[in-house]
Amino acid sequence: MEKSNTKYDVIFADAPYEFELELFEKIVTLVFENNLLNEEGILVIEHSKQTNFKNHTRLSYQKKYGGNMFSFFENEEIA
Repeated sequence: MEKSNTKYDVIFADAPYEFELELFEKIVTLVFENNLLNEEGILVIEHSKQTNFKNHTRLSYQKKYGGNMFSFFENEEIA
């Protein structure tokens, strides 16, 4: 199978809530290692509030909606 050369403005991942942090982090890693976002693109992952991405270098911000969390990741690493 060939890799896609398509880049996206937004990638939304609604993975199962019971995923361990390592599996959520694998999604983030694969998106950025494979350069799937446009320069200004954003990766959004929906997860439970128990999953903690606060120390991830590409995490831009998080938003809570009820019991759900949305974490937003950008191409540029946040210092």
